[in-house]
Parts: sequence; C-alpha cells; structure tokens
Amino acid sequence: MTPTKVFLTILATVLVLGFFYFLTLFSPRGVYEEHQDAEISLADALEMKTEAGKLYNEFLEKLKLGEPTKADMDKLEKSIGLLSSFIKQTETSDRATHAELTQMRTTLQNVQGRKDAEEIPMMLREADEAFTKHNMLLALELYKKVYEAQERVNRLYPDSDYCSVSTLSKAEQMLRLVSAAPLASEIKEIQAQIKEHVALKHWEEAKKLYKKAISLQNRINKDYANTSYADFSKVRDFEIELDSLNAAPLQAEIEEALAAGKKCEEGKNYLAAAEQYRIAVDKQSELNTLFERSSYASGEKLAKFRVLKDVAMSRPLFDEISQKYEKMREMLRNGESSDKILPLAQNILLKCESFKTEHPLSGLLDDETVLSLRYIGYLGKNLETIYRQCMENLLPINSSENVKMLKSEVSQSLYEFVMQENPSRNKNPENPVETVSYENALDFCRRLSWILGRKITLPSLEQLKSAVGSLAYVDLDAISWNAGNSGLRTHKVASKSPNVKGFYDLLGNVSEFTSADKNAKAFVFGGNAQTWTDALSEIPVREIQTSQNGDRTVGFRFVVSFSE
Repeated sequence: MTPTKVFLTILATVLVLGFFYFLTLFSPRGVYEEHQDAEISLADALEMKTEAGKLYNEFLEKLKLGEPTKADMDKLEKSIGLLSSFIKQTETSDRATHAELTQMRTTLQNVQGRKDAEEIPMMLREADEAFTKHNMLLALELYKKVYEAQERVNRLYPDSDYCSVSTLSKAEQMLRLVSAAPLASEIKEIQAQIKEHVALKHWEEAKKLYKKAISLQNRINKDYANTSYADFSKVRDFEIELDSLNAAPLQAEIEEALAAGKKCEEGKNYLAAAEQYRIAVDKQSELNTLFERSSYASGEKLAKFRVLKDVAMSRPLFDEISQKYEKMREMLRNGESSDKILPLAQNILLKCESFKTEHPLSGLLDDETVLSLRYIGYLGKNLETIYRQCMENLLPINSSENVKMLKSEVSQSLYEFVMQENPSRNKNPENPVETVSYENALDFCRRLSWILGRKITLPSLEQLKSAVGSLAYVDLDAISWNAGNSGLRTHKVASKSPNVKGFYDLLGNVSEFTSADKNAKAFVFGGNAQTWTDALSEIPVREIQTSQNGDRTVGFRFVVSFSE
C-alpha cells in the first residue's frame, strides 16, 4: 500500500469516530436516568407504596359515594403505577403486596367493564326463557348477543369480576344447540311425512325423505356434535328403515311364498310346499345380502325357512315310515311272530337312515323312533319270550281303569331280557330284581314300551294301594316275605300266596317304586323282606329322591295301558 493510501485510510477512520462522538453529545439521558431510578433508596420505595395505598383507599371512599369521576380514575391508575414501580424496584415477592396490586387492577377493570357487563345476565335470562318457550329465532339472537358481550368483557377486562369463562361457554353451547334445533324440527316433520307416505304405500317418496333425514342428521352430528340433538344411533335407525323400505318388495315375496307353502302343506301337496319354501329361502338369502341393515334381514329366518323346506320335502318319506312303524307297533301289541316283526323293523330302520341322510334339517323323525327300531332288531327272538312273560302275567287293578299291572314284581330274568344286565346283589333269575335306581326302572318301562307297542309306566301310589285293598283278616305271613319269615333276604317272585285280587308280593320281598305324582314326588311302597308284619299292616310308604342310587331292598313292577 502506498503512503497516500495509508494516510487516507487513517483519516477516514478518524472522521467516522468523530461523527459518532458528536452524536453522543445529542443522545437522550433515559438509560442513565433509568439506572438512577433503579437505585432509589428503600425509604423512597416504601414512600411510593404508602402513597399507592393512600390513593387507592381514597378511590374506594369516592366509589362508595357514586360513579367515580375522571380524576378519581386517574387517582386509581396512579396508585396502580406506584405499586407496580415499588414491586419492580424492590423485586419483592411478598404475596400480600402482589395480591394488593391484583385487587387494584380488578377494581379498575370492574369500573371500566361494568357498563359492558351489566346487561349480560339479563340478556342470558331472556335467552333461556325464549329457548324454554321454543322461540328459537329470538333465543338465537339473544345468545349471540350474550356471547359477543361476554367475549368482549373477557378480552378487555380479564382481571375483572365480570370475566366469566362459564357464561361464555354456555352461550357458545346454547348457540350451537339453538342452531341445531331447526334442523331437528325439520327431521321430525320429515318423519311424520314418511309415516304418511308409507301408509299410502308411496315407497319412492318415502325413500327420498329417509335420505334427506339421514343427510340432516349427519349434518347435526358433524356441526353440532356436542348438543343433545346429535345422535349417531338415529342415523343408523334411519338407514335400517331405509334398507327395510328397499327390502319391502322382497319381504312381500317371501311372505307370499310362505303362505303358499303352508296352504300346500294343508292340502298334503308336500312337493309344491317344498318349492314355495325354496323360493322363500332364495329370497331371504338375497334380502340378507342386499339389505343386511334392514329389519327384515335375518340369518335365523333363513335357517328356519331351510328347515321348512326340508320338512316339506321329507314329509312323504316320513309318512311312509310312520305308517310302517304304526303297523309294526300293532304287530307287537298283538304278539305276532318275531319272524314277521323283525324284517319290517329292519326295513323301517333303513328308511330312517335314508331319511336322516337326505333330510338332515327335518325334525319330523325323532331319535326315539330310530333307537327303538335298533333295539327291537337287537332283541331278535327274545321279543316273543318277553311278550309272554309280561302279557300272561297282567291283572286289572280295577274295572274302571283301562290298564293292567304285572301281578308280581319284575324278576331278574325279565329285567335281564329287557336291559341286558342284572344289577341285583342276591342273584337268582326268579327273584325280584333289586339294586336298581329309579332311572333304571324308568328306562326299563321305556324299552318295554317299544317291545309291547303300548304305553308302560311305573304304577302310581294310588294304583298300588288299590291293588292291595283291605288287609282286614289277611294273614300277612301267607302273602308276604317279611322279617319274620324271609331270613332277611329276597325270595322267588310269586312264591307266596296272592292277595284277594290275585297280585303277589305287594307287601314284603322288595319295596316298589311308584311313578312321580303331579308334584314330582316319587315313593317306595309296601315294605320288604326286612320289614316286620306289624309295619306291613300299615302299608309302608316312603318318599324318595328320583336321583338316588339303587337299594338292595327296592325293586318295581309296571303298568300297561290298553287305551290304544
């Protein structure tokens, strides 16, 4: 760099520095003064606080006398400024001082905001009254004014007593509610119109109205979600009703097919009935797919119609099975040869198996029928033996009843023929079966019903008492095995003398089950081989639990109905 250039650079630097120095001569003294203010004495600061308190109290006294003047307001604002300066200069954290400043500001904003706030409560009451009287237009206008006024107060006078978040929130909520009310009223009007159109079967008009109602309710749910008019379930209900309206033609076809099917069944035209039920199945399946939200959509209905169809289709085969089954029961009742009965039973069983395979939904054929056929086939030639042992040993209880009762207790041999087992403890084929439960006795009667083709039951308590008759002048040792002559064990059935009606062992040997009465109570009757004669003369009767296990002193006999 040349000497000239160096000289010029130094000269420029000096001129710039000189210029800035010259500016400082004319700069304000604020920074210095603030610094001086920050260093005022504690005594001066306390004097500022005292002066602030004095001015504030003077304002409060004036306020009691009426509306404050501008001078009064200036005095209040000065007191706030002095106390604020005191807090700033002393950096005090005294809670009472800060609370005093807050109170001063609240007082100032209360006075400033009174005019804006004083009409809000009255407007709110008027708005509530208009809403209660369903004057929604007036309510909307008033709630809007309340909201605007309260929002201004909250914004301009946040420290005042008039600042209210709850009032603002209520006004906002009611504005939304009142705004939604006309839409909700419109929906109600639409619902009434829909009802009229449906009654007149104006389906298309009703559909349009449902769509409009759904649109309005969706708008309420979106724009006025926090109001009582928002209801998402109502949209779902409208959609269901609209879907149901759309599904109505299909539903009508289904009902028509069902009615036709029932009529065909009544006329025994089962194939035609099955075809009508097939139509119902197809239409219900279509309805469930297209209008799954409709009230007519139902998987349960579809399943029911399928059953109706299968029942109708199975009816001819079921009728054939029923006729042959009744013919077999008649042969059993008449005691015909097993050579005739067994082939028929086998033929019916084959048809039953076809029925179950081809018509799995049909409930016409019960399991009891199939089970009885298999059982009869299993017994084979024993059918005739069982028939003779039973039918040849029946006696009428009295002339007024169309029933007969086994004249002796069920022997172990008969029980084993029927049940294919013998649970007795004192085993002897000719002795009465014992150690059988009540359920065992009922199952025996059930199986014997299959074999004899007649209704078989345990005798009632009244029937047994009737069969015993009078015990006057009766030699109990002659007609019963009891504790005095039995050796406390059972003996061959019918090995004692019969009573005057021809029945054996109604007293003694083993006690006997009765059928349950109308109160579901069952009993054991007549005593057993371990009962003394003086007790037998009273005809012992003891209530039992039908679920109890077998007892070595208890057996049974049965009653056959001849009413068929």
